[in-house]
Amino acid sequence: MDEPVRHILLVTLSNIGDALMTTPVMEALHGRHPQAVMDIVADPRSSELFAHCPYRNRVIHRDKHLGWRGSLALVRELRRRHYDLIVDLRTDGLAWALHGRRRLTRHGARHAQGHAVERHMEVIRSHVGTTGIPPTRLWLGGREQEFANRTLADLPGQRWLALGPGAR
Repeated sequence: MDEPVRHILLVTLSNIGDALMTTPVMEALHGRHPQAVMDIVADPRSSELFAHCPYRNRVIHRDKHLGWRGSLALVRELRRRHYDLIVDLRTDGLAWALHGRRRLTRHGARHAQGHAVERHMEVIRSHVGTTGIPPTRLWLGGREQEFANRTLADLPGQRWLALGPGAR
């Protein structure tokens, strides 16, 4: 029998929209390992998305603007821990520089066509199985939930479509 997975490291993407597209991977991993906590490597721009995730442990910033010194400091910090599972959706090299029992990267994934979420899910497919893709998720704290409720209260109906054209 496999050893239990208690500590997961997820290396997510930088931009807010891209990072949001990685939340189905987080949800699938949490569904497979509900007792596990997750450290998340995120860009300072997108890390706020994970602030209220109930199974999040630490958010570690990866700042591309710090160059190779920043990368070295990141590796040094991450090597202080041993992870049961490392999932790297961003690079193929970082996971191999860290202490982990199992690693899942884009390199080992079947190259899926289609939406970014489908490509991200292929990285973990061998680990979580062929279940459906969970929806994207945004966890809100009390203050954020109150703001959303006030903002949406006057809109008609129960379901809305919001568009945010543009990127970066």
